[in-house]
Amino acid sequence: MPRKRKTALPSGAKPHPRITWRDQGGQLRAYAYLKDLGGGREALKAPGDTHASTDPVIAEALLNQRISELMEQRRAKVLLRLDPDADLAAFSIHHLEEKEEAYRERAEEEDAEVSTWAEQWLATSETYLTRAVAFFTVHQFAINGAELPDPKPRNLASIGVTDVQAYLKWLKIQPNGRGGYLGRSSRRLHLTVLSNMIDRAISEGKLPLGSNPVTALIDKPTSPRSRTIWLEVDELALLLESARTLREFGPTYGGRPLECAYELLATFILTGAREDEIRRLRTRHVRFRDQTIHIPGTKTQTSDRIIPMHPQLREILQAYVERLGRGRDDLLFTNAAGDPFGDWRKTLDTIAVRAGFKQGKIRTRVFRTSYITHRLACIDQGAFIEPYKVAREVGHKSMNTTLWIYGRVQLRRVRMEELAFRVTAIGPDLEDRLHVLYSPPTPGERAGAKDSAELVARFLSATQEMSTGEMVAVTGLSKATIKRLRAGGFAVLQAKTSNRLRAFLEPETVPQPPHLMAPRRTGPRRAASRRG
Repeated sequence: MPRKRKTALPSGAKPHPRITWRDQGGQLRAYAYLKDLGGGREALKAPGDTHASTDPVIAEALLNQRISELMEQRRAKVLLRLDPDADLAAFSIHHLEEKEEAYRERAEEEDAEVSTWAEQWLATSETYLTRAVAFFTVHQFAINGAELPDPKPRNLASIGVTDVQAYLKWLKIQPNGRGGYLGRSSRRLHLTVLSNMIDRAISEGKLPLGSNPVTALIDKPTSPRSRTIWLEVDELALLLESARTLREFGPTYGGRPLECAYELLATFILTGAREDEIRRLRTRHVRFRDQTIHIPGTKTQTSDRIIPMHPQLREILQAYVERLGRGRDDLLFTNAAGDPFGDWRKTLDTIAVRAGFKQGKIRTRVFRTSYITHRLACIDQGAFIEPYKVAREVGHKSMNTTLWIYGRVQLRRVRMEELAFRVTAIGPDLEDRLHVLYSPPTPGERAGAKDSAELVARFLSATQEMSTGEMVAVTGLSKATIKRLRAGGFAVLQAKTSNRLRAFLEPETVPQPPHLMAPRRTGPRRAASRRG
């Protein structure tokens, strides 16, 4: 209790043990002492007022209201174990900020930038938590057929198992943006993100131990078993040979392949690393003396690892690094502009189509699955290789992930002491596809490449003083296409791109339909036009 102090009172006011009156500008204003109830010395002011009240009746009413609020907070914290600072919406923002800071600190320790995967996962987590906050503060209180109510504050401790079950049922009817509804994997990730935030609240003392309702949920959606295809030893060897001969014998159509396509593909196939991990590789990470490769961490703590450099990969990368002559801190794989390689699916399609695969069938995840499958069948020092060793090589924390999600059964059992996918492994079944790789470009393909080079040179000469935005406006080409034209990223132009360039250079002799020469529209207007 506060000490009783003699203070001046306004007319009609009675002494109160918790109210003191202060003279401010010739007026007595009411202040309350509430420190013993969890508050402090607070001005008793009505909502909307900037100064404490001068009316004794109003001051006493405000005091009683404030005491009720503090007592309710104390009751909630002591009896119901509710922390007033554990508001769902506010804590979700705090959680994302802490995760971002953790990713940044980890990158600084490794003297690197925050990985693309980390940035994407932060954005995904924000989307999922926004959806969770919307359900627990709005949709859970909605009445069928009625308008959605205003958001209600929600304490984390008030979310129980039944609330999470209702949230899971609500997720089943949420659109996925592709004309369907959220699948099992997506719903599982929503629960994972929510559980991770609640675990942080527990670790910070906002919630008691063992109070995570997501963990207590028995029936959670399970991710479907991976259906990613995998390739046999001879098929991987055929792809590598297709990439190796691409520069010399490859057909000149579509976009110009990456100069490092062969070495990049070999690194994917012979390491099983993730795409973002290989994108971040620098020259210093490749250690020829130790015959190892350091994979910088991206996704999890176990993703930072040192893996063996198989002899075939050592042969390919050593010649590549010596030819480049780059410094230790330079990126290992770059595009023509010297930047980290981006979307290289067109290059991958070019390699795959030459080897007889369907366009779009081969993607980088195929190589990770194939690597794990064949690595599990290897012989290590006279015995079958330990699955735990393979799990460590590919950065899996759990061996079950390696065995049950990525591991496959070889159709043709091949036990190798040295993991390699050489041309000698290609059997009679694929010999016809192998011979195609050594066929030179046809005269028509060579002529097409020459015409495209001349057309691009004329276009760049005519637009050398124009900005990228101006070129987009007058040609209708995308920014990405113009950047590739400037960087020499096309071997042979596609028909649509060629038509736009000719129409710009020769508008009178090459008339074009209006829809071809319409300026390219982006943003909301373009999206609206598509919907219309």
